[in-house]
Amino acid sequence: MRKGAERMNKSRVTEYILAYMQEKGISASEISEQTQVPEEKLHPDYKEPLLAEEFLELCVFLQLSPEAIAKTIRK
Repeated sequence: MRKGAERMNKSRVTEYILAYMQEKGISASEISEQTQVPEEKLHPDYKEPLLAEEFLELCVFLQLSPEAIAKTIRK
């Protein structure tokens, strides 16, 4: 798969969560330990986007509103 094609398959929701983690200085290992979301899904080189249940678990842990994320990624 070409790099450009791979980038198109990335999840905007997952990308948002990763950017938020980086901005707040929260490590993937810390989040994974607390939420049971696989750590490999919390790194920039992830292969699979977050499942809905994982996304909601992260929103609760990070105190983020799914609605606010949806509005942001639509822009």
